Amino acid sequence: MDGVVGFLSNSRHDGRILSNMAESPMRVNGLPFNCVEKGYTHCRAVLTCPEEHEVIAKIFHAADGKECKSLSHVVKHKNGRNEEKFKTCSESIMTSLVYSKFAGNQDAYMFLMSTGNKTLVEANPS
Repeated sequence: MDGVVGFLSNSRHDGRILSNMAESPMRVNGLPFNCVEKGYTHCRAVLTCPEEHEVIAKIFHAADGKECKSLSHVVKHKNGRNEEKFKTCSESIMTSLVYSKFAGNQDAYMFLMSTGNKTLVEANPS
């Protein structure tokens, strides 16, 4: 497919940098995150289950996006009524994290720009 750039989060291919799991250090609101997935999962936990200090700390200190993703299932299970609150701001949170990733990582930014107007597709198996 000519107009598509596919990428896998666990690939060694250059396109991996586009994944939210890819290591790309950033700071958002003064907090350091090593990937978009970590920042997103942390924000979700803080907004939906702020009383779960242990889970929030585990997410913050997680080694990578994969570990955060596994912890996100705990957050989804515990968040209950606060999920609607999170849904109202989740898109702006993700936008801020992705912007920070590409603004602070020239290699990622240059790769993204090299894709031009192609459609970006994360092709991880489900």
